Amino acid sequence: MLNPLFKRPLACGLGALTLCLGASAQAAYPERPITLVVNFSAGGPLDMTARMLSALASKELHQSVIVENKPGASGTIGGEYAARAKPDGYTLLLTVDTLVTVNPFVYKKNHFDARKALDPIGLCGTFNMALVTRKGLGPTTLKQFVEYAGKHNVSYASAGAASPGHLTTEAFRLAVKSDMKMTHVPYKGNAPAVNSLLGGQVDSGFLSVSNMVPLIHAHKLVGVAVASKTRDPLLPDVPTMAESGLPGLEDFDMPFGFALLAPKGTPKDIITRWNGILNNFLRDPSALAKLKNLDIQPTISTPEQAAQTLAATAKKWEVVIEKAHVTVD
Repeated sequence: MLNPLFKRPLACGLGALTLCLGASAQAAYPERPITLVVNFSAGGPLDMTARMLSALASKELHQSVIVENKPGASGTIGGEYAARAKPDGYTLLLTVDTLVTVNPFVYKKNHFDARKALDPIGLCGTFNMALVTRKGLGPTTLKQFVEYAGKHNVSYASAGAASPGHLTTEAFRLAVKSDMKMTHVPYKGNAPAVNSLLGGQVDSGFLSVSNMVPLIHAHKLVGVAVASKTRDPLLPDVPTMAESGLPGLEDFDMPFGFALLAPKGTPKDIITRWNGILNNFLRDPSALAKLKNLDIQPTISTPEQAAQTLAATAKKWEVVIEKAHVTVD
């Protein structure tokens, strides 16, 4: 029989050993490569941001962070793929925020709801949309555009139904409360939408500033206005919607953004660790310079702040989607 005098020291020793083993296991993360899912195609701003983040994260974690593209269905395919992964910190998702703020309201037949399946780690940054017109259409200011669209049927291109360009146009139409005649021409992606503008097949479109900068500077397209509170750093000569002086546009601000998410139930310590990595990335001078060229304005946040921002943005878009009757089959 064990002497009672030795029972307490032994119990304490076993408890300390358990704590040490637990701390060791926790500190061991990550023990293997991490997959960073990107739910849109390679080569775009989201993908480029993910690859910059993965490079910095690999250095901080002393482990490989591998970017895996899973495009399709406006980000739903990649989002669902990430959400189904084990919530252990080895599969994360960098996505356009519309996966959380728009898709649940427009994909009525889809059972996947990112708000319930994924936890926010942090916001990455925002990007702006610009209203552009084809050369020769006529209007060069927003006021002129609204007047023109009140007399003529104006077509507008977008990267697809419920895409940022489609939603921004509908928000614009609702805000102006003008009898504009506008016909939506959805394409499968940004490239064909831009090409249709350049070729004169469509009249206008809200498209991402990063894609529009070289075309506006080369006078191939006309920059009419940016859908943000302040002028965009890459298009300082293009006024904001509010600067038009049109009623209803005084506070018009419709940015979109990127967010880093994890499968629901991922341990809080891993969420916190990745939030720190993300925010370090957003403070890195080299990364900031590259993000600026992509027209991404960094957003430092905690997981809680990210959740609040995404929820507020979702409410805003839910109203627009309902009033404009935006749906996707």
